[in-house]
Parts: sequence; structure tokens; C-alpha cells
Amino acid sequence: MNIKTSTSNPKLTGLIIGSFVFYIYLRPYWILGFIFGLGLGILSFLLLETWRIHRIRLNYVTILTVVTWLGSISLLAEMNLDSFIRYLNSHLSAYELRAFTLEFRHVPFVRQLPNTLGSTILMQLSPPWVELNIPHPVERLLFLIFPFHYPPITLGMLIFVLVPHLALVLVLGRAWCGWVCYFGNQTEAIASRGREKWRLSWLRENFKADDGRVFLDRLRQEVRAAKYLFMVALLTPSFLFGLNTICTLGLVFKFLYPFGAALITLMLLLTTLILPLGTKKRWWCLICPAGAGIALVDTITPFKIDIDPSKCDRCFACVNVCPMHAISPRTLVSQDKPNLDCIKCCRCIEACTRGAIDVKIRGVGMQARSFFMPLMIAVSASWYVWFAVAIIELFDIVI
Repeated sequence: MNIKTSTSNPKLTGLIIGSFVFYIYLRPYWILGFIFGLGLGILSFLLLETWRIHRIRLNYVTILTVVTWLGSISLLAEMNLDSFIRYLNSHLSAYELRAFTLEFRHVPFVRQLPNTLGSTILMQLSPPWVELNIPHPVERLLFLIFPFHYPPITLGMLIFVLVPHLALVLVLGRAWCGWVCYFGNQTEAIASRGREKWRLSWLRENFKADDGRVFLDRLRQEVRAAKYLFMVALLTPSFLFGLNTICTLGLVFKFLYPFGAALITLMLLLTTLILPLGTKKRWWCLICPAGAGIALVDTITPFKIDIDPSKCDRCFACVNVCPMHAISPRTLVSQDKPNLDCIKCCRCIEACTRGAIDVKIRGVGMQARSFFMPLMIAVSASWYVWFAVAIIELFDIVI
């Protein structure tokens, strides 16, 4: 028994979302507002009018992936190597390599470190051509809060950057990973095509049901814990050394330590391309340190995936389609809900033929699909506006 997403007026909701998207895209270019407003208004209507949630959503995340890549290529196409390096330097404020060149161009690399024991050790281990200075100790805290971005340098910037991020995390939880994240959408667009080739049973536990059937179950505990270890490994140098541990490490490994660059590149290829293609799972989201941090607060967010045990017949159809191993035979039998890796992608809702799974308000039990999915469309559309604008600007330059 598949049911529609909502009994409310999907036309009105589609009109509201379309108008909102039209407004946020109108200011750069009216044609963007018209195209995205019309398209996402229709998308919101379809999500509310039909139970084929995943099929519609997959087309949406695929479009977002294409927009991301085209927008990124457009931005890079407008920059020569000098301009790109200067942009990286202003964005990261990373290191200064004296007399170091890349294709006969000087690479500005400036990094300031807080006066800590960790900084002293790092200074002793750094190559002689790297200059390390000592800034205000408050920078340690900023890099702990913003390990994945260059931290703001004024109170106004701190509020402007921090408040929206915290608000989205506290409202959406890991739905951020499922609907908004650039890496997550790209991984899902890849993982949802074709058939499962590898089950990777050596990374998973076994579960024996009451009737004697044995199933491949959730990921092993050490695999599930990897993302938290990764998060700690990145946050620690952020606090001790004042390092922007994502972007800066990428630059350091690329320019100074080729083995590290190769290791990071291999990890990205495995988790965003090879493993998703072979297993149909979102492996990047299973190790992502940002996702690990969001998972820690997911239990206090308003939205949750709810499984009604009175309707569930343990067919495990939801287990087979979950891209995160968040629903497993063990979780269905023991707790009737997904684990903290659930990204609220809603694939399980479409897979359930008995209507036992739905999005609900935590602590209230009210059905929330009718406004949860339009909200996700609005948030993701807002987040990707920069890529769409970059595509149009490059098109104007070419024309």
C-alpha cells in the first residue's frame, strides 16, 4: 500500500516553493529565477502528489550534481593559475613557501600558528622553507569551530557565518547530508545507477532472525566508528595548531608531501566513485567528519524517520534500499527506527508497500512529509545559487 506524500494542497505548496526560488534567483538573473522557480515548483508538487519519492528526488540530486560541476568548471575557467592560487591564499591564508614555485609562478603560502606545544613541535618538523608565525590564541577556538572553512575575522562575520550553519544543522540534522551536501548528492547520483555488484560482507555483521533466517546486517562497529575517529583526527590539529584541516592539509600534501596527496585522492575516489558504483551505498557520508558531527545532534532535531511496528511485516525491503546501512534487520527488530546514520533521503518510504515508514515530528508523532520535503527543496536551492550564477556568467562571457 503506497500512499501519497500529503493530503494537503500540493499545488499551493508548489506555488510557494516556486515563488521563493524565483525570488532568490531573480536578483542575479531573472531567467534563472524563472527556470529554477518553475522547475522546483513543479518538483515540489510532484513530491507531494505521488509516492514515487526516490525517483523524483534522484533526478533532482542529479541536476544539482551537474550544476555543481558546471559551476565549478565555470569558476575555474575564468581564472588563470595565478588568480586561482591568489584566491586560495586569500581564502585559506595557509602557508608561505619562500622561493617555492609552481610552473615558474610563486605560490604565496602564509600560515600563522598559536603559541602551543603542538605548534612548537610542528615548527621543528616543518621544511626549512616554510615560515610559521604566532597569532592571537583566540584563533585556536575559531579553527575548532570552523575546521572546514577559513574562520571569520570579525564578530559580525562570525555571527553571519555561524548562525545560519548552526540553525540548519539543528533543524535538518543529517537531512543536510541527504538533500544539500555537494559530495553527498554527487555520491548518490552515482550510487543510484545500476545494480549492486559488491556486498562487502566482511565489513558487515550477521543477524539471525527468530525464524532461523540469517541476514547480512549493519556495518561492523569499527567501520561505523571510523567517521568519529576521522572527525577527532581533524579537529585536534585545528585546535592545537590553528590549521584549517581540510583545505590546508590538501594544499600541504599536494605541494610538500606527494604520498599524502595520493592517499587523500585515493580515499576520495574510493568513497565518492568506486565504492558507490559497486555497492550502491553513500560511502563518503559513512566516513565524512562533518556528517559525524551532525549525527551527534541529530537526535534533538525536529524531523525523524518513524517506523510503525504495527504495520511492518519485516519484509526488509527498506533495508535493501537504504544507502547508509541506517536501517538493518537488527534495528528493525530491536528499535523500529534507523540509526544515527539516517540521512532522511526517504527511499525507505517509497520501498515500504505497507505504508509503515514516514517522516514525523520528533516527540509529537505528527506526519511531516508535507512540509519536510518542500523545506529541503528550498534549502538546497538556496545553497546552490552560486553555482548556477557562475554558469550564467561564463555563458555571458562566451557569448
